[in-house]
This record gives sequence, structure tokens and C-alpha cells, in this order.
Amino acid sequence: MKKTNMKSMFQVGVCVRDAKATLAQWQKYFNIDESTIIQKNTRDLAAVGKYENPKYYGEESELWINIVRFDMGGLDFEIIEPLDKDGDDMYATWLREHGPGIHHVNVLLEDRDGFSEAMEENGIPVMLDASAQGKTCKFYDVREQLGVMFECGDTVVGPLAKVFNPDFVDEKVGLELK
Repeated sequence: MKKTNMKSMFQVGVCVRDAKATLAQWQKYFNIDESTIIQKNTRDLAAVGKYENPKYYGEESELWINIVRFDMGGLDFEIIEPLDKDGDDMYATWLREHGPGIHHVNVLLEDRDGFSEAMEENGIPVMLDASAQGKTCKFYDVREQLGVMFECGDTVVGPLAKVFNPDFVDEKVGLELK
């Protein structure tokens, strides 16, 4: 098995029941640069052609979520709220099984394809394969092996974006949470 290097761990994703309320709590305790707050809703993104529903364990699926992101401690902090709390998507399932909390870390790998091959060799399937706003990512549930779920992105977002991909602009599409 070929090993790869992790170039950056740039995002922490948390799953919550209410993204707006969770953001308000973060703002209550921390000074958050308002200019870094990005709010998105995948239904609205899909309506304007900027989001495609992902494959969940290889099957076409619907993933309707509210997302709030902001810069926190040098990383991109992502708050995710499933819109269908009773749904079968990975976030709704997570909330039912674990409650709110850290869901994943997003990493930029030197050889993402090699990592995917290593996961396949070890019987670890791609949990979620997603594309939105010109970025792609693959999620792997490696909690048993590494103690955390990985999102392997192809584009660094948040405060480290200017280091790894200075030409990338994370659109603030002006969508409000539902």
C-alpha cells in the first residue's frame, strides 16, 4: 500500500440540529469576523445549478443541508444542519446516532487518488462523493482506523485557501438558510 502525505487539515465540520442557532452561540462566545461567514443551502444551490446531489455509498441520493462556514483559529469551521432530520443522508443519520458534534475533518492530500486506492484495498468504501461550486470531495468513514471521519477535498477553503489555491474564490452566493 502506497502512503501519501497530508498537505493540510483545513476544515472541521460539525453536525447540528439548527445551524442558525449554533452560529449564534459561537458568536456569543467568540469574536468571529463577520466577513468570513458564508451561509448556504443545498436546495437553493441546486436551483441555480451550483450543486449536484452526491452519491452515498455509490447510490444517487438527495442531500439537503444548511451550511454555515467561518474562519476560526486559522481553520474553516463548518456547521451542517440536515434539512430532513429523519432522512437517510449521512448527516441526519449522524445526528440520530451521535447527537450534535464533530462530524469530520477536511484534508488536502498530496495523492488523493492513491489514498482512494488504499481505502479500496482495505475495504473502506467512499461514503459520499460530492461536487458543488466547482469543488469535489470524497468522504471516508475511517473512525475505526483513525478515530475520525475524513473529507478529502480537492480545493482548500477558508483561511488556508490563499496558501494552497490563491485563485479560488469561494462565492458568497447570498443564499439564506431555510
